[in-house]
Amino acid sequence: SPGEAVGLPGAGTEAARLLRDKLALRRAAARRDVPQPAFTEATEPADVDALRARHGGRCVLKPANRQASLGVVLMDPGDDTAEAWRHTVAADEPRLRVHYADTARYLVEERLDGPEVSVEALVHEGVVGFLNVTAKQVLPGPYPVELGHTVPAPEDGPGGAAREALAHATAELVAAVGFSTGVLHAEWVLSGGRPHLIECAGRLPGDHIPDLVDLAYGGEGLLAGLLALLSGDGPRPPRPAAQGAAIRFLPTPAAPGAVVRSVSGVTDAEALDGVQRVAVALREGTGIGPVTNSWQRAGHVLATGTTPQEAARTAERAAAAVRFGLAAPAGEPR
Repeated sequence: SPGEAVGLPGAGTEAARLLRDKLALRRAAARRDVPQPAFTEATEPADVDALRARHGGRCVLKPANRQASLGVVLMDPGDDTAEAWRHTVAADEPRLRVHYADTARYLVEERLDGPEVSVEALVHEGVVGFLNVTAKQVLPGPYPVELGHTVPAPEDGPGGAAREALAHATAELVAAVGFSTGVLHAEWVLSGGRPHLIECAGRLPGDHIPDLVDLAYGGEGLLAGLLALLSGDGPRPPRPAAQGAAIRFLPTPAAPGAVVRSVSGVTDAEALDGVQRVAVALREGTGIGPVTNSWQRAGHVLATGTTPQEAARTAERAAAAVRFGLAAPAGEPR
């Protein structure tokens, strides 16, 4: 990489390559025995069926090089493999990524059950310093779109209880990919009480998690810490959170084919103590469709509280206050 060529701090070329390819990351993690689901590359629907047969008909099918849950399908026994394959191979985000020649590749893996969390870590020369665990909520059904995050994960919940195990697993992941300096956003499922790797990005997280970390920890946030690392300003040490912060994404009305007639309750949501921001993506005249990836959510609410639990409750109350009035599309019966 250009930075590596001139001696600047960074992830390292090989680590950056591995973190851009979910299949390559799986293989690197397996060499280090980082716990993760059973997996295989899928080049056709028959590969999906072969893994499903070994795991009770359940699996996860995903592209190896996409983000925001694009193309990810959770499959149960009886689900149509051909339909899931069509959804996955059609997934793309041409307006949201750099245009370069990348061959589409697909991954099918064992589907693990358990709470999902993410870890945000600032790494200096292969050593993890600041580390946060984020608890998350996921849309039920075949498309695991994230519905909310709480920072830090409450101590009385599975994410908080597994913090030490997650810190150890993150350190092993850093070693597995040879990551040097920068920020990692790793997603884990706590299956059988143990962290199992879902995927990892060598970049700042999305879904406003950097905002949540800034609000919860105060002082230097993820972005400022990353810039300090890349400037050669040494490790960023661990520190405790000062309060809780949470985001909840507004539920898209379950009425595919309808059109938004009105949006109400935004002022009420903004007036709740602790609410920091209310953003609505659906506008009057917007058509309603199914939510299959993160770009299709209806908006979000950010809130803080003296504890993570209080922040989460406030965000949920604020999200529930926002309502969408719907109408049938023009020319159809109302």
